[in-house]
Amino acid sequence: MKSNVVTLALQLFTLASIFLSSCSQPFSDVKNKTWEGQIYRLSDNKQLTDTRLKFSNDTLFVYANAIFGAANDTLIQSFVNIEDSTFVYKSINGTAYQFKLTHTSVKNIENLYLSGDDYYITLGISQANIEDVPALDFYKNYDVPRNSLMYLDGTYKGELEMDNQVMELFMADMGGITFQFDFLDDFKVKMKVKSLAMDMFGGGAPKPEIHSYKVNGKKLIIGENGKDGTLQVRNDGLTLVYEMDGKSVVMHKVY
Repeated sequence: MKSNVVTLALQLFTLASIFLSSCSQPFSDVKNKTWEGQIYRLSDNKQLTDTRLKFSNDTLFVYANAIFGAANDTLIQSFVNIEDSTFVYKSINGTAYQFKLTHTSVKNIENLYLSGDDYYITLGISQANIEDVPALDFYKNYDVPRNSLMYLDGTYKGELEMDNQVMELFMADMGGITFQFDFLDDFKVKMKVKSLAMDMFGGGAPKPEIHSYKVNGKKLIIGENGKDGTLQVRNDGLTLVYEMDGKSVVMHKVY
């Protein structure tokens, strides 16, 4: 009986050792190194930001101006599935990041690939140490949207619809009022209004203006506290609804 107990204990110890060894294996060549690369949106491969990151035993330090940002630069490991290399990290505010990790090394050139639900990250070994201030010169340290679709780009256009049917017909005859939004970097948008009626009777349409905006869920708040309107993001970012002074304009991405 005693021999069986000892044998069982040794077997359990061996299994535990193998398990712990396999658990640590994905980190053996990845942790405690500074990695640098880019974050891309999965749906269209759009590059969202540069990034530098570093894994420790149970913490991921990640500096990026998209997807993560200031609120999620220090993440704690909450789940690991060794069989398929799936990792889950959480920030102190509860935001969860799940991704699959792939590490390769060919002729001493190491690469790291993180595949998330709506983004992916390609990385190589950085010559800089993430703990040195110059390594984060690119980092802007502000909160950013978690949803990759909220990083809008390109041009959207739409026609203003009037509540009054007579005015609607009149404006249509006069060429209507066209809104055009061109999205720029750093959460800025250039807003243009085109109208033949304004050109004829109102001294011309207002000049294009560039406004900053903040992202709140699937809505863009333009200007301070929305003084320049709001934009609802629909249809996976292909359609926007601009709301201002009780009026709304449905806008579609043209390019």
